[in-house]
Amino acid sequence: MIVLGKHCFVFDNVHGQTCEVQPFDPSLGTVKKVPIVDAAIAYDCPYTHKTYILMFRNALHVPSMDNNLIPPFIMREAGITVNDIPKIHANDPESKDHSIAFPDTDLRIPLQLWGIFSFFHSRIPTSDEIKHYALNKESMLDYEGNMQEWRYQKKHILDMPSISVATTNYHAHVDTVIASSFSAMKIDEDLDELASMA
Repeated sequence: MIVLGKHCFVFDNVHGQTCEVQPFDPSLGTVKKVPIVDAAIAYDCPYTHKTYILMFRNALHVPSMDNNLIPPFIMREAGITVNDIPKIHANDPESKDHSIAFPDTDLRIPLQLWGIFSFFHSRIPTSDEIKHYALNKESMLDYEGNMQEWRYQKKHILDMPSISVATTNYHAHVDTVIASSFSAMKIDEDLDELASMA
């Protein structure tokens, strides 16, 4: 199953359901009451400079984990093309090698290597990005809560200020934005903790 760590936005704990999880070695014990959630992560494409919100349904949520674990098998079952062969192992490397491609979109996520594991950077979506997603979801329904025909659905485009930055400064700028998001979340957590003590 997909296992999401601390860097995701949980929309819903699926009816309060949990499950027991046993690792590859039974002697390590069982983790009880792992929440099953619907959640999202954000992916910032370094090539198109667009942010994509990736949705996960019925995923396990382990907030103590730093990483998200997304099995290629499950992505392939969802119709996503997963090419997990690193370019260094390809006879004639192409951009499609070692990447995840989503059908009917221009999104292709290039994978990187951490030791022998393939990964891509993701982060928690901001509150503005989550509101944008919620607006688009709401616009799919009519006043009675039924699905509208696509031609009547209003599309809400995330209108973010454009940023002009030299290529050499791009990664530093992205790091700064991500770091500020985590700082804001820490402040929110501190305020929640203070409120609970009052």
